[in-house]
Amino acid sequence: MRLLLQPEGKTLKATIVALFLGGADEVVSLMGKEFPLMGLKKENCSEVSWIESVLWWNDPKSLENGDKPEILLDRKPNNGIFLKRKSDFIEKGISKDGWETIFKRIVELGKTGIAFNPYGGKMDEIAPDATPFPHRKGNMFKLQYSVNWVDPSCRNPYVSVPQPTDIRCLKEKAV
Repeated sequence: MRLLLQPEGKTLKATIVALFLGGADEVVSLMGKEFPLMGLKKENCSEVSWIESVLWWNDPKSLENGDKPEILLDRKPNNGIFLKRKSDFIEKGISKDGWETIFKRIVELGKTGIAFNPYGGKMDEIAPDATPFPHRKGNMFKLQYSVNWVDPSCRNPYVSVPQPTDIRCLKEKAV
């Protein structure tokens, strides 16, 4: 499960995306028990094969467009979107004031978004040196700061587009 926060006018748009390996009825029941305030309904779910989910993660419009799995073999970029991503692994909670500062800055920047990937649970039981991915035990979640742009002449995104670092520096103040 991942929470995406993106600016939309003078406020934030929150989107939750998840991959559940099972049926819609099962996930609706589970989410109703674990996250009742979310109000997940069966019509909010798309039941697809695993390979169709890979297509969706590559491009959410792929299923609407009728894309076939073979498109994943094409190593050419599928669009002219450029991107920059930075991540922080959060070990301590962020205060309410810290969140308000971060949310305000996302809206001010206009193009920068944040993805939240929850950790803990089973991941917290895995020692950092047990797998090639050390960011497990002790981390509450990952914050991924993102910015996209379409102008190919923008060779130095540090200068020409709002940067994830503009929000990332707030993390130290917020924690």
